[in-house]
Amino acid sequence: MVMRWPGQISAGAVYRNPVSTLDLLPTAVVAAGGTVESSWGLDGVNLIPFLKNQEKYQPHKVLYWRKGSEGAIRRDSWKLIFQPGKLSALYDLSVDPGEKNDLSTKQRTRVAAMEVEWKQWESGMGRSQPTEPPKGFKAPWLKQAH
Repeated sequence: MVMRWPGQISAGAVYRNPVSTLDLLPTAVVAAGGTVESSWGLDGVNLIPFLKNQEKYQPHKVLYWRKGSEGAIRRDSWKLIFQPGKLSALYDLSVDPGEKNDLSTKQRTRVAAMEVEWKQWESGMGRSQPTEPPKGFKAPWLKQAH
């Protein structure tokens, strides 16, 4: 991710810890002078304290992804990828950022632990359901019924 914010973030600064696109909304809200309410239930965090070196810990110890029946978990430098009909693939991103060397057969204990952790996270996630648009919403690209 690349950010530019003169007077706030040092030019040329590099932040090396993992972040998520889910962090963009809370970061933008705070940058614009707003407050992120816990009642919003956002998964992302405000990155400003991290980018200004006001926080020393990582914003995310673990990151999870799910797209349909595929998924992934990243814990520290380790990333485990799940795909239907395939064995899980494990990568150490600290030495293999291009995900070329699958270590799953050499790190079976780590794979099993990460699979359990991902399944626990996934079981708490609801399935996306289509929702009705807000009352009175008219999409200009759709033909309206007469």
